[in-house]
Order: sequence, then structure tokens, then C-alpha cells
Amino acid sequence: MNRKGENALKYIVPIILIFLVLALLVPYLFSTTGIGKSVLKMLGLSEDIDLAQKNKEAQTSFKELIKNLRQCSQYKEDNCICNAPLTGFFSTHAIKASQEEVKIEIVKDRSEVTLAKEKIQHTACYVTNDGFFVEDFLEINFDEKGAYVPKESFFGNKIRILAIDNLYKKQGSLCFIVSDFKNKPKKCEK
Repeated sequence: MNRKGENALKYIVPIILIFLVLALLVPYLFSTTGIGKSVLKMLGLSEDIDLAQKNKEAQTSFKELIKNLRQCSQYKEDNCICNAPLTGFFSTHAIKASQEEVKIEIVKDRSEVTLAKEKIQHTACYVTNDGFFVEDFLEINFDEKGAYVPKESFFGNKIRILAIDNLYKKQGSLCFIVSDFKNKPKKCEK
């Protein structure tokens, strides 16, 4: 190689290495420091980092929900309530239950991406003072007040689900209990 080529490489290689180090280091620093988070938020990039954290938390909560659903379904007793907390979910998530499975999805900007799903039968129902409502497909959404089924009702378009002691086990079905339900049976026992 001629002398000009060698001199050019002496300057270009260190510059490329510096850019590579910065490209790896800057996003990490921005995502972990208060100032960095502020800068990312100002640039409109922090939402993706927050969403990733929320999705991770939602997946953990979903695993716990599934564990509680399975535990409740294994009780020999019938006509009793179980606890399957619907916490750790955000407005960007929806739990969708059919007669065959339950899944957690990201619902944002009219797109739906499944984070996880499990085979659990007969969870697409809810119970109110008016009775049991078994659906082919049940969607549970979340907002700042908690979980709800998006349905038209006397009280508005959101049927609120209890946060705790929120599953009614009856005849093999696990039905979510809405907040106005008054005649709760006893808790399920092993």
C-alpha cells in the first residue's frame, strides 16, 4: 500500500472504533440514567424502553395468572371462588380467553402481538348479579382502574372485574367475577 493509504487508515480506523464504542455505550447510558431517560423521552424513544419493561412485567404476571387458573381448576370442590389477581398488566395489554386457551397480547396502535398463550379450557366467561355469561371469546382489557370486559352495560361500556378473589369455579368453568357481584360463595379448598 502506498504512504497516503497508510496515513488515511491511521485516522479512519480509530474514528470507526470510537463510533462503534459510542453506538454501544450511549444507548445503555441513556436507558439507565435519569438524564438519559429524559433525553430519550424528549426524542420520543423512551416509550419503546418502557413498553419492553411493561411487557416483561406482564409476561411474569401472566405466568402467575396461569398458575392460579390451573390451581383453581384442580380443586375438587365446585361452586366456590379462587384468587387469580389481574395485576401487573397495563393499558397496552389484553388477556384473551377462548374455550380452549388463554393468551396475553400487546394491543397498541390497532396491532395485536401475542406475548404468551397457554391451553386452559373454559375461562371465557364472567359472572354478574344477573348470572353467568359464557362467551366463545372473552377479552379483558386494562386501564388505570384495573381490569374490565369491554361490553355495553347499564353502568357504561366497561364491566369491571374484581382484582382479587375474582374467579368463580362452577361446573368446570372458571368465570371472572365482576365488581358488582354480591352473592359470593365460599373460597375453594383442597
